Amino acid sequence: MKLRYIIIIFLASLLFSGCQLFKKKTVAMYDDRIIGWYKLSTKTIDDAVVEDDDTLVPILKRNKQFYTICRGFEMPLNTCSAGLEWGFTPSSMEGTMFVFCGPGWPCHLKIYDRQKAVFDWYEPGKKYKLIKVAEPEGLSYTVESAPENSDGFIGIYQPVYFPWMRVEISKEADKYNYKYSELRIVQEEAKWIAMGMAESVLPLDEAQGFLVIYQKAKNYLLFSKELSRFEVIIGSTGLRMPMVKLTSSEETPQVPKVNLGIPSWN
Repeated sequence: MKLRYIIIIFLASLLFSGCQLFKKKTVAMYDDRIIGWYKLSTKTIDDAVVEDDDTLVPILKRNKQFYTICRGFEMPLNTCSAGLEWGFTPSSMEGTMFVFCGPGWPCHLKIYDRQKAVFDWYEPGKKYKLIKVAEPEGLSYTVESAPENSDGFIGIYQPVYFPWMRVEISKEADKYNYKYSELRIVQEEAKWIAMGMAESVLPLDEAQGFLVIYQKAKNYLLFSKELSRFEVIIGSTGLRMPMVKLTSSEETPQVPKVNLGIPSWN
């Protein structure tokens, strides 16, 4: 009877220990080991591995919220049983997911892009292997002090993670203007092409930034004191795009050598 009692206690302790180990494993699934930048690779029909040196995607974290980058925007990621899934809905990219092969080990990226499917054939849910790499150079965007007034925002801004576009704030008399340009390849030469005419923008109170009406949508160019950075916020969604203020616009346009963020049609 005594031996039977000892065996029961022993088995119960093993069960409890197993639960504790499982609990620790679950928590470790999303620890800070997963934060960083990853290169994509895929397999061809003959099973050869092809590494995409031109595309890097990150898993980042702020205030306990994981996020990634897509076309310059910070896109939230939600935890799920398989890893981290696209957290912004509704979206044509819904279902996109970082798949984990084990705790703290994101090993694949599955991309869904329903908008791309409308215009072009592609394989939905295609898996790309993730290879962890060093953070790309030149991504610093914090500034030491906020603009003192609306005139402090005058200048040219470029998305930190999507340097294919620019916005410019200028002033004529007492009127502030906004101009949007895109980097295009014209006869094998990179050029900044203005997309439409300059439009007037409204300065916000207390030198916070500007309200920008673009294609009938309300957007904001702001300075975030919390993050010490310039950023564009899409009014209807709240999505944030970190921006860097350029010191000069005279340099020769350069096509980015590396694409940053999850590839998408638009």
